[in-house]
Amino acid sequence: MDWQVLYMLGVLVALIALAGAGLHAWRYRHLGTAKPLLFFVATAWCWSLCVVLMATASPAFAIHWLKVKYLFIGMTPVGAFIFVLCFTGGERWSRPGLWAAMLALPLGTQWLLWNPATTTLMLQDVRFTRIDALTYTDTLIFGPYYWLFTAYGYLLILAGICLTLATLWSGNPLLRRQGGLLAAGLLMPLIANVLLITGLVPRQYDLVPLGLALAVGMLWLAMLRYQLFNVLPVMRNRALDAVRDGVLVLDTHQRVVDMNRAFAQMTGVASNHGLGRLLTQAFASQPLLCEHLTQRLGDTPVAVSSQALLQLAGHDYELDVSPIFNTRQQLQGHTVTLHDLNDRVALEAQLRARNAELEQANLDLTQHSLTDPLTGLRNRRFVLQHISHDLERCCERYRRWQDEGHSERPDDADLIAFLVDIDHFKEVNDSYGHNAGDSVLQQVQARLQRVFREDDYLVRWGGEEFLVVTRQVPRQQAPQLAERLRLAFAEQPFRLSNGQPLRKTCSVGFACYPFLPHEPNAVGWLQVIDLADQALYHAKQAGRNRWFGYQAKPDARSDAVLPWLQTPAAQREQSPWLTLFDQSGQ
Repeated sequence: MDWQVLYMLGVLVALIALAGAGLHAWRYRHLGTAKPLLFFVATAWCWSLCVVLMATASPAFAIHWLKVKYLFIGMTPVGAFIFVLCFTGGERWSRPGLWAAMLALPLGTQWLLWNPATTTLMLQDVRFTRIDALTYTDTLIFGPYYWLFTAYGYLLILAGICLTLATLWSGNPLLRRQGGLLAAGLLMPLIANVLLITGLVPRQYDLVPLGLALAVGMLWLAMLRYQLFNVLPVMRNRALDAVRDGVLVLDTHQRVVDMNRAFAQMTGVASNHGLGRLLTQAFASQPLLCEHLTQRLGDTPVAVSSQALLQLAGHDYELDVSPIFNTRQQLQGHTVTLHDLNDRVALEAQLRARNAELEQANLDLTQHSLTDPLTGLRNRRFVLQHISHDLERCCERYRRWQDEGHSERPDDADLIAFLVDIDHFKEVNDSYGHNAGDSVLQQVQARLQRVFREDDYLVRWGGEEFLVVTRQVPRQQAPQLAERLRLAFAEQPFRLSNGQPLRKTCSVGFACYPFLPHEPNAVGWLQVIDLADQALYHAKQAGRNRWFGYQAKPDARSDAVLPWLQTPAAQREQSPWLTLFDQSGQ
């Protein structure tokens, strides 16, 4: 068997190898790095096929295949360079515009080759002489454009090699080995082409197809050995090092595939020392870690997650072991994660303190929304939100009293609503100014607190009007409380901001809840407030500085009282079922 036959067999093997690599890369076509590699493998396969067709064609057709071959000679370095761009994290540059710009020269070269007027710029003389079925001699004299075309391809390949080494050489040993394999693969077709152009290898033995197959074979090895397409290596390395938790990657044989900077710091094992070694060898200085992991993984790799607590160098860690599966759900290895519990404790303490601050802020905000900012008393919204519980408890006590029949009426369950209005308050604002009026309103709180208890509701109802709701006070005490309230205003003057005394009195109206003891739910709370307001109106009409109160007569019933309550206040006449009395006892 002569050399030409051996050479052609080698080229055919190269074509098969390139086709196999392309089929393997096609499985990962959804990933960004796979697309330019597929382009690179496809153009390399076409380049190699043209070499075979040139060797078997007639001299005339051999020239045609030579011209077609230059198309793929120009396109293959483009695919290789863009693949390197994507592989090293520059995928944003692999846009259609970049592809079009970089393919412009190879496509333009085809126009030069097939245009008789410009062919000599690329090839000044081309002659093929057939010797036998597989052997030929050729004469090629290159034009000036050929060297520009060749330099363009060389520059792209060299740029890809430099970019690969510059990017991956600063990573961990695994990435450096991967980068070295990729750079060596890109160098193979370049060396083969230099040997051909310089004449060190006869032209009929074009070694470029073999160099291309060797290059793709090295990339294929990177795919199988380092899972080239599964994770973008540079970005993966940076992402792992940015994680605060320690991360270790083991294969199914418990060899260390990768570890991030945090894991190396936690265990005191340098990543350069550990990668590629067995777990027990790489972490011999951490027997507890090795013991736990070897027991967990055992002789047969497991495909379930597990968690445990571990102490290393005085720190408590949460250790998590999780399986890694490929797209076929086959077990590929495990990730081991170390989380520093000391950091978690500190973080949880900060979180609790922050939550306490937020709860206090929410409480303060709620309190502000339910408090009158001028007087410090509760506002109308507070009463409407909180009174329902008191009303329900009061009605429940009265319902039990009705059910029992023989017990005394539960007067200590009563609610008494007092409406208080400062007499002639507008004169204060008109005579002394609004600041003086505000000062008077602010002093009301202290007077109310001298008469009523802390668990009573003290509310600024609006303007110079106030509401007091006593809780669990017998209704018989309402007149005494109303009188004490009147005297709290009348007997002691208010003090203006300049110290000047100012005497002001108040008018009071009150009503009790339940208004009808035998029908506790018949008259609602707002209707009781309306009765107190009506009593206050009578106090003002009677000359002010006095109090009036409404009570239902013992035999009053809802069917008689409710129609009167539903009548507009201006049209109401004195009801025979209600008693309106003041401090005179009438």
